[in-house]
Amino acid sequence: MRVINAEFVPAIASRHGPSVPKRVLLGEGLPSVPQVAIAEVPGATETESHIHPTMYEVYFILEGLARFWVGEETFEVTAEDFFIVPPNTPHHFSCPGSLRMFYFGVALS
Repeated sequence: MRVINAEFVPAIASRHGPSVPKRVLLGEGLPSVPQVAIAEVPGATETESHIHPTMYEVYFILEGLARFWVGEETFEVTAEDFFIVPPNTPHHFSCPGSLRMFYFGVALS
């Protein structure tokens, strides 16, 4: 067993863009879960639309408010909201203030 404190994990750029740094808590080691991360996004950020062809992306909002575009849907999320983006679904988001979210991928087998 390993305990990881996110505060001590260095932030790196994510596929959501350079303005969305993430702290990768788990980068390998679990079958079908390619990565587990926390993103700390500064305010006034809007990401570019992208897809993940081979995985689901699972989000849990820790702090803040954001608007997500997932496929043809648009919705606002805030702390304690949970949602899943299916594979091959275009998605992006914007946030007026800072945003913290926990997210991970689940790869298709």
